[in-house]
Amino acid sequence: MNQRQLLYFLEVYHLKSIKKAATKLIISPQGISKTILALEQELDISLFTRTKNGLEPTKQAMALKPHAEKILEEFSTLQEKSFFTHTKKDFLKILSTPGVLEYLTANFIKDFQTAHPKILLNFTETTDKAAIAELNNGEIDMAILSGTVDTTIFSCQYLFKNYHCFIVSTKNPLAKKEKLSLQDLKNQALILKGREQPFYNTYQNQLIKNGIQPNIILETTVNSIIADIAEQNLAIGGSLDYIAFKNKRPHTVILPMDDIDNVHTVYLAEKYNTTLSPQSLIFKNFLLTWLEKHRSKLFHWNIFTQ
Repeated sequence: MNQRQLLYFLEVYHLKSIKKAATKLIISPQGISKTILALEQELDISLFTRTKNGLEPTKQAMALKPHAEKILEEFSTLQEKSFFTHTKKDFLKILSTPGVLEYLTANFIKDFQTAHPKILLNFTETTDKAAIAELNNGEIDMAILSGTVDTTIFSCQYLFKNYHCFIVSTKNPLAKKEKLSLQDLKNQALILKGREQPFYNTYQNQLIKNGIQPNIILETTVNSIIADIAEQNLAIGGSLDYIAFKNKRPHTVILPMDDIDNVHTVYLAEKYNTTLSPQSLIFKNFLLTWLEKHRSKLFHWNIFTQ
């Protein structure tokens, strides 16, 4: 199968005529017929049936069409000079637990690009489970995680920590408290991040351990929605300190858990006995150095230093 075969196939598919496709492509009808026949023989299927209205695609042709279009689109991208200009940079994929870039701020990316302009950083937020899977399979060199991993397989280096908190409407009587306990959440409607996120389990598991059946009305990954619903007093939102304050609404308060040792810890993980690529090593060293240099300027909740 090649690009020419797929191109001819799609033209016949859309025009329902070999003659019309040949005219458009400025080639002979015989040339298109031979190409379509070769494609059918290669795939061992029939692509068209002849009717009074022209050539009608078979079910197999209908199934092939979206894949053919996608393949030709990729060919087109690869043929563009701008694509190769763009990829002259060294590509580095980093998988991260959600919210890390929000904490590090755009200054981290700006400083990294300034220091290492030849590295194209692909920073993708995902679940810890997905990141660990790629890390374990050797698809990536390292990942930024917040969940529990097998330390017999992975080495972990501390990056930063944040506190779990609650977003409460000022209309809710609990807004008058300085801190909230798990018992305060009994019979309260909750809105939490999706269950694939580590801090979902922090709330869920601890409530159950304390004999409280969580009343979760919504799970979402959209931080602004958590803040909006909390402001309308439809539920108490579970969040992390820096995310909650970034999405602060006028008619809400942000309260810590009474157990301030219950923290969200983020670390850099890599598999033992794995040699980092030059780009990964550069990123690792830059991240650790940058954090130490800028840690005092990053978000910290003053309530815990009083």
